Amino acid sequence: PYLVYAFVEGKTLAQEINSYTMLPLNRAAQITCGILDALACAHAQGIVHLDIKPSNVMLDGGGNPMVMDFGLARLAGEQAQDNKRALSGSPRYMAPELIDGQPGTFLSDVYSVGALLYEMATGQHAVGGESLFEVLHRAANERIAAPSTRNEGVDEKLEAIVLKAVARDPAQRYAGALGMKAALVDYLGAAAVEDAS
Repeated sequence: PYLVYAFVEGKTLAQEINSYTMLPLNRAAQITCGILDALACAHAQGIVHLDIKPSNVMLDGGGNPMVMDFGLARLAGEQAQDNKRALSGSPRYMAPELIDGQPGTFLSDVYSVGALLYEMATGQHAVGGESLFEVLHRAANERIAAPSTRNEGVDEKLEAIVLKAVARDPAQRYAGALGMKAALVDYLGAAAVEDAS
């Protein structure tokens, strides 16, 4: 078995973030909506990605995001049989339940997207740390700092979306990718009205 991917001319989201430090908030929200669309499609097929991070998102020539690298992905139904596997993924974007050894779910992907949006909006990781142990410990045990403490341009509405997505308790997150996308579409609509007035 092998995976075949389309060749995409563009750059990774990691390269985009490194170019700008932090992205304009509307652009960050738009990119996140595209990522959530891709995940909603995967989730509808029962697939949990489990490794959403900037280097696994490509931006094509038009700036449209494409989710890549399903190497760690699992079928949601297989998670229960696989929950004793070694910890794998990217610690800074890994949901706390995965760190605790629980099986990944669609809500684990929602957490990772929230951490990604946090980074785009603030230029900093949602979970910091100097070592792997410190990052994992903080992700599993500490509340994530409000994005506005790292970028005062983040308003209450966007902050609420990010913090809901990265809630430590999966039950406190959006129920799925499309729920988070709906909140971001509402945020973008409100921002457009403000810009027009």
